[in-house]
Amino acid sequence: MQGLVMVGQLGLLIIGPALAGLWVGLFISNYVGYRILLAICGMLLGLAGGSMQAYRLMMKKK
Repeated sequence: MQGLVMVGQLGLLIIGPALAGLWVGLFISNYVGYRILLAICGMLLGLAGGSMQAYRLMMKKK
């Protein structure tokens, strides 16, 4: 059961920041005009941050 909870946490840690980065990128792009570029950059930054948090969580649980 504990492994299932860990998988759920890791999924939320990676997907949540990626979606938040996408949303922020789209929000900012409405003012700047580079819609696709900022959305992709925001999503990649969110994905990188979420991956770092997931890695830290896995190393702490080990």
